[in-house]
Amino acid sequence: MSKNPIKKIKRDQRQKTIPKEISLFLAKWDEDYGPEVIDFYPKSIESDLESLAINIFAAFQFFYDSPDQDFKRTCMKLPISKFNKKAIVLLEVIHNPDVRGGLQPFFVALLVPDYLRDEDLGLFEGIINKVARRYAYEQELVLKINYNKIEKIFLQDLMKQPVVVLDENYSYTAAIDDFRGGVELFQTHQYSEAYVLLKKALLKFEKEQHPNLIMEAKYLIGTLLVQQNRYQDSMNYFWGVQQLSTQTDHPKYQEISTFMIGFCAYKTEAYQEALNELSKLELSKKEYINQLQYLTIYGRVWAKLGKLDEAIKKLEDALFFQSVQEKDETKSRLLQQGQVNYELGILYYKKGIETLQTQVRQ
Repeated sequence: MSKNPIKKIKRDQRQKTIPKEISLFLAKWDEDYGPEVIDFYPKSIESDLESLAINIFAAFQFFYDSPDQDFKRTCMKLPISKFNKKAIVLLEVIHNPDVRGGLQPFFVALLVPDYLRDEDLGLFEGIINKVARRYAYEQELVLKINYNKIEKIFLQDLMKQPVVVLDENYSYTAAIDDFRGGVELFQTHQYSEAYVLLKKALLKFEKEQHPNLIMEAKYLIGTLLVQQNRYQDSMNYFWGVQQLSTQTDHPKYQEISTFMIGFCAYKTEAYQEALNELSKLELSKKEYINQLQYLTIYGRVWAKLGKLDEAIKKLEDALFFQSVQEKDETKSRLLQQGQVNYELGILYYKKGIETLQTQVRQ
């Protein structure tokens, strides 16, 4: 492998975002182009895997590779902080007489949410090893069938919520204490432990019929599940918040729950449902949600539904709001602004193509 991994990447294979939950991909080192992604799953989600691949090869060279030693099969666990992921990576070689030395490096990488513990990643090592060996010795790609196995483990073993049952002697005071403890655990990103305490408290609040406490608990559990990218489960809790906030005329939770239902629907690709919820907020003052985030998500939903004019309008509104309301030049603000401008550029391009095609047909 070349000692300078910063080479030209094949632009036609580059995508945009990292998958929401888990993804499996295989990449090899091309001496002319650098990393080349050979296969990846899930196929339905666009992903910036080549940029990630170049960083993985670079990490291997920096920490593990040595010019005076033969290549050694290497397993790495890497944080991918930019995308809130962890990666478990297995590097191997295939025999290729067309490359220098006759050995061509490749790796198999699995991306998982960063809230999983390192010991959880051990559940996947055997499967990743199988994928790597099949490619190393037989040049056979077996990602699809093994991705399905990984997904099954992820959903059934790691994402399964524990069953919470109340003891007969579980008191209201204990529920309040557990609620507070759940909040503290949530704030330190200990989501599984927080879920158990908050769920216990919620069951007691429901038994005692305290609507405000029920809303608080459901809101926190829904938010916790969003942090775990469990958008469908989260949406169910926010539906409950929305229903209760309407019954009790609680404007804060009405606004927040409506936005979060729309956001979760967008994340689960239920774009019409997302539009229905987000449109409810269009004429409101939006005192309790981030206006920039609202307009950006609203614009993206319109874009996914193929309504380019509406999408452009919402993203332009987002930029205008940002310029008027937020004067600070923080890094996060500039990154947000750059992302919205990028998305607008894509929409302008698509709109231009549509206009051109219409003119040609006429």
